Order: sequence, then structure tokens, then C-alpha cells
Amino acid sequence: MPKKYLIASLILGVLVVGFIFLSQNSGTPPNLPPVAPPLNSNPAVITTPPSGAAPVPVQTSAESFIISYNANGFNPKILTVPKGAMITFKNLSVSDFWPASGVHPTHAGYPTTGGCVGSTFDACGPIPPGGSWSFKFDILGVWGYHDHLNTSLSGKVFVQ
Repeated sequence: MPKKYLIASLILGVLVVGFIFLSQNSGTPPNLPPVAPPLNSNPAVITTPPSGAAPVPVQTSAESFIISYNANGFNPKILTVPKGAMITFKNLSVSDFWPASGVHPTHAGYPTTGGCVGSTFDACGPIPPGGSWSFKFDILGVWGYHDHLNTSLSGKVFVQ
């Protein structure tokens, strides 16, 4: 009798581990955040830079999104967009930043080649305060990114 329970437990364990593995590697992450609404619901979206500086008007199109960067890192840190969306990384900090695909230092997380280091998802240099850099996400998946100048600051883009 104990042998039957042992075999049944082993089979159940294999099934649970298999289910977890498949759900984590299905190409679509579980509990995917909802697609963020385009910023053009109000054509002159105002973002407020840190330190009480004047608001910066931002013009966007139906497929454009903004990830701002300040002393605390990227905002939002996680963004879900449709395939083909253009994301602008806007520097609202007082120092340079360098948005690039994960993983540091190869910048090869986004599967296109031809960029300055690993993929085309790389600003290829520092973005000064007040500056911005844009990238069009044409490939479905989850794409990590980071500040090449401060690698502890990172985020993810979910492209559906």
C-alpha cells in the first residue's frame, strides 16, 4: 500500500512541475498587465519633471508611449503595448542616462542586430537631461531594459 502512495505522489509531483514549467515558458507571461492606453487621449499630455520645474508638454500619436526617467529610475517600470508601438524614453533627471536592452553589458535581449553593442534596442550613448530617444517595438514578447550608466535601474516592456 505505501508503494502505491509513493508512486502516485511522484506522478503528481511531475505533473505539477510540468505545469509550472509550461506556464512560465508559454511565451505569454501569466497575469500580463493590461495594455496601457495611448497617451493621445489628451493630445497635450503634461508630465512634471522633478524639483518643481515647469511642466513639459508631450505630443504623442495613437501608437506612442512614454517612459520617463528620473532620479528614482524609469516610470513606468513595466509597460504593456501593442506590437508596432513607439516608446519614447524621456530624460526628466538632472544627469545623463542610456536606455538599452537587457542584459547588461551585451544589450542583446531584443532579438535584432545592427545596434551599436548587441541589438537595435540601444540608444548607443548617453541622453542628456531634457533629451529623449525613441524605439519601435515590432517583436512580440517581454523585453527587459536598463540604464547602461546605472545598471541597477531597469524595467520591462510587454509587447502583445
